[in-house]
Amino acid sequence: MSGAKSGVSRERLQQIATRKLTALGIPVQLAPDGQRLQGALSFAPGRVVNPLNNAPVTTARFSVVGHDKLQFLDPPLAALPPLEFYDLDRAAAVQDRLAVALKVRLGYLRDVAGRLQPLGLVPKADPKRLIIVAEVKTVEHTFELHGGPDGIRVGRVAPRHGTPFAVSPDSPALRLEDYPSLTDLELYLSDAFARMRPAPLAQAPAPAEQPARLHPLPPEPEALTVSLLARFGPEALIGLDATGRLEVHQDFDLGGTRYRFTATHERGSSFHGRLASHRGERWVDRFDLARFPGIFELVAMVLEVEPTLPAAAPAATEYGAAAPLPQHLVPHPGEIWVMNVLLEREEPEEIRYVCVDVNGNPYGAARVLPRREFEAVFARHGSGWRLLIVIDQVQGQTVVYRQLDAHRQPSSAPNSLRIDNLVANFVPEASDY
Repeated sequence: MSGAKSGVSRERLQQIATRKLTALGIPVQLAPDGQRLQGALSFAPGRVVNPLNNAPVTTARFSVVGHDKLQFLDPPLAALPPLEFYDLDRAAAVQDRLAVALKVRLGYLRDVAGRLQPLGLVPKADPKRLIIVAEVKTVEHTFELHGGPDGIRVGRVAPRHGTPFAVSPDSPALRLEDYPSLTDLELYLSDAFARMRPAPLAQAPAPAEQPARLHPLPPEPEALTVSLLARFGPEALIGLDATGRLEVHQDFDLGGTRYRFTATHERGSSFHGRLASHRGERWVDRFDLARFPGIFELVAMVLEVEPTLPAAAPAATEYGAAAPLPQHLVPHPGEIWVMNVLLEREEPEEIRYVCVDVNGNPYGAARVLPRREFEAVFARHGSGWRLLIVIDQVQGQTVVYRQLDAHRQPSSAPNSLRIDNLVANFVPEASDY
């Protein structure tokens, strides 16, 4: 919210934001243009992860929007909407809220991919922009579709005879359900091409407003990086062998027999691997760490046992491994979780409402209930309302829950929900989040 719209001066909003961020331990300063506050955050390793390629995000530059939101400036976090911080009481909670926002984004992108596939389109993840991309090729054009939380739109067009151009982002979203087949969509796009407007060209900022920034250069192909070493897993031990070469090892027990996995670095991302026990070698081979499945998975495959990871290990997702949940967002049986309810219209006899997720976005369509039914289903919370559920069981990456009425009594049969969907839409009632 800008100072002009709120009636509060920009300087006053900046003072409020500075006081709050300073209390959180997050330093900020005035940008060179003198119009906005800016700063940078550092995240604990593995706590903020790009959901499309599992790449860790360790730092993030931001500018302050209004007095209560952070707009991140660098990809991939720049793709997210401004993140609210004013209701938080510690810097780590900003990190946790950002991790949840990325999980929510992944849920939207899974939905987009699921809507594209029935038409025979091949959805591809764009980790930098946190969108799903798919191509529709016609005789005269190649249309690049971009899908995200705000729908699926034509993002770029490459005419067969002409210059490719980016399409204006305010173009209407596509209703894929209006096109029973890929041919129908191709015909529509071919006809709509004449009405597509190019995106406005971004004006280059004045050189004085572009201070030099430090950019890490990409590693050489097949170089051994810290992120590659992480593929060995968090329990692996790293040291040097007798000749001074890097060596990684991890021990296992199976039915009283002790096994040791050892990987010795040869060059680049190439290692020489070995699995042995006191009875001799069970496996020896060279491998490329970039294609290594993980020590646990390889040992389980060689020993022909089920590769069941410990319960605390993160579950795999469609686009990469999920980051561990913050401790306060790990569900436990008996806990009550809540979802906020937004009233759209309140009348003496009926109420129109919509449930909203953790980011305040609508969860499902708006509904209308008689006032008596609404007050029996939802629980009052301060000046608002909430939907309550109680966690009955946690089974791997699925929770079994029941809905509670306004008196906190079970009012539905048990239902199930994936944990990532739970944390994207509900919060623990007892949490400070």
